[in-house]
Amino acid sequence: MKKIGLLLSLIVIVLGTTSCTKYKKEIAALQNSKDSLQVVVNAKNQQINDQQLEINEFIGLIVEVQKTIESIKVKSGEITAETMEQKGATTQEQKDQLKKDIADLYELVDNSRKQISSLQNQLSKSKKEVNNLKQLVANLEEQLDARNKEIIELRALVEKQIGQINVLEETVSTKTLQIETLEGQLNDHTITINTAWYAVGNKRTLKENGIIDNKGRVVKSTNANFTKIDLRTTTEINVNSKKVTILSAHPASSYEIVTKDKVVEKIIITNPGAFWSVEKRLVIQIK
Repeated sequence: MKKIGLLLSLIVIVLGTTSCTKYKKEIAALQNSKDSLQVVVNAKNQQINDQQLEINEFIGLIVEVQKTIESIKVKSGEITAETMEQKGATTQEQKDQLKKDIADLYELVDNSRKQISSLQNQLSKSKKEVNNLKQLVANLEEQLDARNKEIIELRALVEKQIGQINVLEETVSTKTLQIETLEGQLNDHTITINTAWYAVGNKRTLKENGIIDNKGRVVKSTNANFTKIDLRTTTEINVNSKKVTILSAHPASSYEIVTKDKVVEKIIITNPGAFWSVEKRLVIQIK
């Protein structure tokens, strides 16, 4: 009986040892499967993170380009308003500023195109599904094309405005020159019509200077030996002589001979208009 009990005990021990070894192997296999699955999960998570970083980078660039395009739109509107408000009163400095503003807009468009091209290149190389991003980039390109068209139209408007201003400025310059010329001519004419000449001397001197002939008559000659005066301001001719004879033709009622202590001091022109109406050269013979 004891032998039978011992035999049964041995059988139980053998069976228990065999089962334990089997379970340990299964557990180890499960752990290996879990570890392999975790590696796959970690790799997938890293892939998702990388994709999200790439998408975030794309979105950041898209937002930047969108802001640039909006700034182009705002700046275009400002230039248009400024151009329309000036109405020809543009200085050279303002015209140069308008040209610079247009050039700056073209530069913004060019930079935006480069950014969009960079986005398109990155998207084409990406292995991720980025169709939505591609559509956003395509929309940006359409917006940029629209802004570029507006800039071309704005540039044409500015150039037309500046051209019209240049024509107006040239016209004004021409008219100003014409006015200045006319004013000069008018001034010269005014001086001419208000210029008179007089000569004072004895008979011998007047004859030697070619002002009178042998008979004491005034003859045509140059004004070289005459004194030039403005008949609007000159109303007196000093002579200081005992005897004075006016040889040129002047109405007697238009002047007065002033004498003091038997000496003729001067001739006062009392009516310049009448005095100079016949002759612009006064010849006075003294003794």
